[in-house]
Amino acid sequence: MSKNIHPLISVIIPTYNVDKYLNKCLQSISEQSYNNYEVIIIIDGSTDNSYQIAKEFCNTHKKFHVYYQDNAGSGPARNNGLRHSHGEFVTFIDPDDWIDKFYIEHLVFHWEKTKCDLIISGCINSFFKKNDTFKKYVIDKPEVINYNTIKEIRTNYITLCQKHLLSAPTRKLYKMDIIRENNIVFPDLRRSQDIVFNYKYYNYVQSLSVTDYCGYYYRINLSNYALRLKPEYYDTIKLLYTNIKNMHNNWKVPFDDVSCSTIYFNVITAYIESQILRKLKYDHILEDNIIMHIIITASPKGIYKKYLKKAIIAKQYNITKALIKLKVFFK
Repeated sequence: MSKNIHPLISVIIPTYNVDKYLNKCLQSISEQSYNNYEVIIIIDGSTDNSYQIAKEFCNTHKKFHVYYQDNAGSGPARNNGLRHSHGEFVTFIDPDDWIDKFYIEHLVFHWEKTKCDLIISGCINSFFKKNDTFKKYVIDKPEVINYNTIKEIRTNYITLCQKHLLSAPTRKLYKMDIIRENNIVFPDLRRSQDIVFNYKYYNYVQSLSVTDYCGYYYRINLSNYALRLKPEYYDTIKLLYTNIKNMHNNWKVPFDDVSCSTIYFNVITAYIESQILRKLKYDHILEDNIIMHIIITASPKGIYKKYLKKAIIAKQYNITKALIKLKVFFK
């Protein structure tokens, strides 16, 4: 438990080629109502002006510090940020996002009120068109939740995943002691390393609180998400599903296979969309027992996903392709 009523908060920003957005992110942090914080910017081999922007900002803002590393991905960049941090708590902010003036203050206030090992807040999804013009805000206000027993925490892991509260490392306040004492790091994965970090941290959490405060602005560019999934991503899906299942077995709590499979079925369909849009084959993943178990066990919502599940299981490739190309008509 902290003895400091105003604990030092480390803010870590992994940064790669975001010179269009970085200054807005840094400026929003510099205007915080809470004063006891440090900002660690890790430049992950950027080839644009991100490093120069960060250096210039650090020259005029003493709480801000920038470090350069060769490109390794956001996970290793966050690990590097943790190594340079001195705070009692840590929060992560993505460099194309921004926060309101009271964001850090509210996270600390909520921790002071609950003394929980993990604080999670809501966010405001900020949608931008392909030409970077603003489209709309959508407030993602979560239900207020307080878990104060290990049993509550462990039996509700998948429920929190369904609510999209345990994927990204943003809009959270973590205890640095838990991270360091248990050697919790982001794995060297190009995608979903956030989920791995969160379930490793979650394994040691004894209390958790979700606040409905929404002070984190999450930038969403309306480009095709599926095209950003790499061909080898299905291996990561298998890893996540298997580890989460094993984690529940180790906890000796029931594993909700249907709900977990449904979460990863949605990721698998995004992966298949990615392959089809790239004009690449995807049939090899249907030979994998774990992937097929997830698809068969899942209980997707909506007509599109239900038809897609049937077509994938039946290995009706032409129908699957047609459904994906006609996806917009199911919305």
